[in-house]
Amino acid sequence: FIGVTKLMNENLTSFTTNEIEKISKTLYKSSENILDLLTNLLEWSKMQQNLVEFHPVETSITFLARNTIDLLKEPLSLKDLSVINKLPTDLNVLCDANMISTVFRNLLSNAIKFSQNSKSIEIGMLQTNQFNHKYAFYVKDEGIGMPEHIRKNIFKYDINTSRKGTSGEPSTGLGLILCKDFIKFHNGEIWIESQENEGTTFYFSLNN
Repeated sequence: FIGVTKLMNENLTSFTTNEIEKISKTLYKSSENILDLLTNLLEWSKMQQNLVEFHPVETSITFLARNTIDLLKEPLSLKDLSVINKLPTDLNVLCDANMISTVFRNLLSNAIKFSQNSKSIEIGMLQTNQFNHKYAFYVKDEGIGMPEHIRKNIFKYDINTSRKGTSGEPSTGLGLILCKDFIKFHNGEIWIESQENEGTTFYFSLNN
């Protein structure tokens, strides 16, 4: 981000309109990545200091998902990605709205990051009689998937599984670890199904 702004500061008058447009898109993507990283770092640091407060209330899960989709409409647009929302329209669950919004944001951001252009992402709810969970949800993409060594270690603190997205987006893996911690507050679980070049599906449950 600093490098691109320095380049603009020193050479702006010599850039063509098309070059300025490309640089502005790069700056936007960079600022989105910075915001995402700082938000996750702040939440994670609060977790480490036991400063996170858990306030579950009856909340519309569909409302939280829709807000997250709206929040990420620009990165979705940049890759021409569509989101298919299959969540029930009238489902209220007992949850901490801020935590579950963060879970949706990180899972959807992850799906965007590892999707090729012009694909789709699906958000929905599982038939919970398949599992011993009160509620179970998923975020499914058609992206590049994961090799086995990443899939097995994706939620571990001490193993680096970060890699760049399909457009070179940076990744720290911190967001997924944060998701796991937040789901624990809800007596739930988070798990994954993925195959290389066949996409990834993240599942999480809420058992409050």
